Amino acid sequence: MEKIELSPSLIMENLIYPLWVSIEKEYKIRYKRNIWAQFESVLRSSTYVASLQRFMEKFVRYLPCMISSEYVEKLKTISELGYDREILKEIREKTAYYVLLVRSKVQKEKEKIQKTDKQEDSNENLFV
Repeated sequence: MEKIELSPSLIMENLIYPLWVSIEKEYKIRYKRNIWAQFESVLRSSTYVASLQRFMEKFVRYLPCMISSEYVEKLKTISELGYDREILKEIREKTAYYVLLVRSKVQKEKEKIQKTDKQEDSNENLFV
């Protein structure tokens, strides 16, 4: 098996972002004032275990999540790398950084959607 180098983007894209997206939308709306602080806190506290599987179990226990099939494979892939302790230590020590990466990705996605919506609106006005 080929050695895969751990990087912040690998951890964020395959573990932390899928967990963020999996948090129920209604919960994010209800706690919109402090959802990011909750996410950071639960993320950090969930790392005090021995394996990524236990980490995910603990995370899901604290925040209501529905992990969609598109992210199950990513979560499975990163948990099978065999770097559980290294990944958990990295997340524990740099939780705020990883939350910032996720927030940045979410913001970019929102901007992309808004840009697409504006383009569609301007195209509709051409035919009015």
